[in-house]
Amino acid sequence: MNSTSFHFSDDFWLLVAGVCCLLMAISFLVDASASSRFKGLQVNMQTIFGGSRPAKLSAYRKWFVNTFALLSLVFLGFSLATPRGGYTMLPSGKKGDLIVFLLDVSQSMMVEDIKPNRLDRAKREIKDLAKGLAGNRFALVVFAGGAALNAPFTRDVKALFEYVDGANPAMLDWPGTSIKRALEQANAIITADTNESSTTQKAVFVFSDGEDERKKSAKEGIALAKKMHRKGVQIYSFGMGTSTGGNVPDPSGGFYSDSSSKLAISRLEFGVLGKIASAGGGLALKSKPLRADTRQVLAHFRSSSSESALSVAAAPKTDKSEQRRVWNELYQWPLGLALLFLLLESFMGIYSKSDVAADPRRRVKILEARKEEAA
Repeated sequence: MNSTSFHFSDDFWLLVAGVCCLLMAISFLVDASASSRFKGLQVNMQTIFGGSRPAKLSAYRKWFVNTFALLSLVFLGFSLATPRGGYTMLPSGKKGDLIVFLLDVSQSMMVEDIKPNRLDRAKREIKDLAKGLAGNRFALVVFAGGAALNAPFTRDVKALFEYVDGANPAMLDWPGTSIKRALEQANAIITADTNESSTTQKAVFVFSDGEDERKKSAKEGIALAKKMHRKGVQIYSFGMGTSTGGNVPDPSGGFYSDSSSKLAISRLEFGVLGKIASAGGGLALKSKPLRADTRQVLAHFRSSSSESALSVAAAPKTDKSEQRRVWNELYQWPLGLALLFLLLESFMGIYSKSDVAADPRRRVKILEARKEEAA
């Protein structure tokens, strides 16, 4: 981080604050006897003693009130001018990587052979990867028997997480699981965002239990993965579930049954996922607790060559033309001082009962004011 180059991003507010302060100072000096607005900020004694006439502040307090008001205005102007000091150089994102998450939302992903269930575990791992690959562009495709783009490419990780959290089996009406359809959707959005001469790195992460019932679809998916890899796309697979499997929850209650009226059991079919990852030049991993699988993937990125590096941390250092300067905003400091002086100015303009009682003349004036009001 560079700690130099302190500046204001909007000097206009400095000019406005300076003009206002000058006008206030002139009012204090020239029109002190006639101005009630800038003179001493008279206090309404009615709010304290029930009287109707305000009492004048002493010259001592008046000086402090005016000074604090001026300082509050000065620091407010500094805050609005948005001071900045120091900056960090980050990748510009113009050559940022394209990362597509393919999330299986078929009903079998609700099986609880891994905790809390396959779908929720996949969501957690997507978030872990997105955090580790921050600075790139992410898209989310949900799939079952068909596939749909759920979140277009974005660098906003928080926005991506909202889409991830909202993914559920009710989103798609297509039964079954077709990884091929998901890969087709990923290939389409990647192709639309890049061109033949682009140096942008591209990757697809598949999160599924691998239960693609149609063998032909699975073979076509593997062939598509090879085709995508030839175009520079790396494909990684995460197997969600266990070989033991578990019962598939029925949204209407209970569990699904098979053709023999026995409870249907969904098991992890890791073979298909492994073949797709191998064809796509990536890795295939079974979901592991304590984020061991995502750590393994990120470690693979860091050790990979610049040709296949995907994360900001793994990528070789970019030159200055590929970086952007992110300034450290310092507006909160003068804003805090402005609020502090405004608070002090308010306190200095208030009389306490002891202040009034200590001055018999003020007390007499208050009593007279009350008599006049009663009359």
